[in-house]
Amino acid sequence: MLHTNKKMNMELQSFSTVNTDEDIDLSIYCGLCTRTVNIKWRCIQCNMKICDNCRIIHSSAKSTKEHTIISFNDVDCCLLDRKIKNRIKALPCQRHPHQHYTLYCKTCELLVCDSCIPHNHLLHDIFGIDQFITEKLQADGKEVSDHLPPRFLARSQSKEEGYCLTTVDFHVIHAVVTPMPVIHCLKTVSYLSAWIGCDSISEIQKIKMPIKSRKFCIRYIYNKMNKDIECNQTDQIQGFQANNIELINEDILFVSRDDQNLKRAFTDAFGQRQILNIFDFDPLEPICLHIEHTNSGILYWFGLKEPGNYEVQPTSERKLIAYSETWQLVKSFEHTTSGKRLITVPYRISTIAGQICVLDHTNEQTGRVLAVNSLGHRMWEYNDPQETSTHVKPFFPTAIATIESSKIVVADTANSAIHILNTAGNIIAFKSTIDLGIKHPYSLDIDENGQLWVGSACDKDSEEQRAKIFVIKMTIR
Repeated sequence: MLHTNKKMNMELQSFSTVNTDEDIDLSIYCGLCTRTVNIKWRCIQCNMKICDNCRIIHSSAKSTKEHTIISFNDVDCCLLDRKIKNRIKALPCQRHPHQHYTLYCKTCELLVCDSCIPHNHLLHDIFGIDQFITEKLQADGKEVSDHLPPRFLARSQSKEEGYCLTTVDFHVIHAVVTPMPVIHCLKTVSYLSAWIGCDSISEIQKIKMPIKSRKFCIRYIYNKMNKDIECNQTDQIQGFQANNIELINEDILFVSRDDQNLKRAFTDAFGQRQILNIFDFDPLEPICLHIEHTNSGILYWFGLKEPGNYEVQPTSERKLIAYSETWQLVKSFEHTTSGKRLITVPYRISTIAGQICVLDHTNEQTGRVLAVNSLGHRMWEYNDPQETSTHVKPFFPTAIATIESSKIVVADTANSAIHILNTAGNIIAFKSTIDLGIKHPYSLDIDENGQLWVGSACDKDSEEQRAKIFVIKMTIR
């Protein structure tokens, strides 16, 4: 790690032998007091050398107390910066091999070349390589290598834990059992409650996590030793199967495969539950929906297909569409610019940083994450091409959630794993959920406190068909 002197020496050893005598000059003026005595330090942010006395002042001043100051006695940071910069700039861009890396996109956490900017990073936060290195020197607990492309890295891999290019800690806060065999869809209402649905059960349930009072803790310890903790069911919508759920204010929007309508559930002025069909997609089936909040209002996104299985026929319709708040069709994506089909079965949709991310099921056992821009042009695809080396089954994504406007969380139910991607479609963290007690994560959502909710699926041959819901605190560093 480059922010400590000991680690900087270790990093420097990975470079070729250097002559520090020609770069370190102690017979110069302090950048603050202009004295020439005891000039032993350099401030990374100010890029100036300072003496012992001024180091204390510089580290205490309100405007500079967060600055990183490095001793000349350990390593010359300028020389280290230059060596790292030269190594980075010598790397060919992965997307444009004829060019080299010259910039860093902070939004995507990726090194980029000049040609990358107009295609994928036009409105993003772009740094020069120098500023990128400086920020990584400042960052507490981060290495410059965390942000370099795969062939520049020696990835740490483990068949049990997966690997991380970004450090992510997972801590299970709640775990409860439900009466459903699979939690196909999950939408949080608060940090303690959520609506859940299963496409094989004609009931949508609102569940609440137990509040951890003293009485609960005693019961929790007892139940942990004897049996699972039951979820508290606080509301239900009977007679309907839900394949995907969204919330708009206090109303519930959902789609199901038993008909071709978008439905709205709400409570009227007399306190009665009402269900309305608010849009008919006939002859297509709505597979999924997503609500995007934009500066100009709300967009309702849907993934549609014709009735039937995964097999694509010449007459098949597989598309992404978006409607405005007044239910005017504003976007419809079905083919690539070359005329090929864009998607097979759009199972889930999410939006982040101007991208529409789709979980596309290419068959009943395999899928991918596909991102398109606001014009429907394909930006990137992620299908986990043997990158994690922990997989025994094909990548099969069933849920997607976004965090911090820069990270995409994907549930891979077949391999009991969580993949975290950046907005360029590169994997930055991978976590097997088995060691968290989660087998077959199937649905995801992020609650108001930033906690990850995970709905699971039971094995088909399991005697007790009762899926669990987990609430996880994720810390990304």
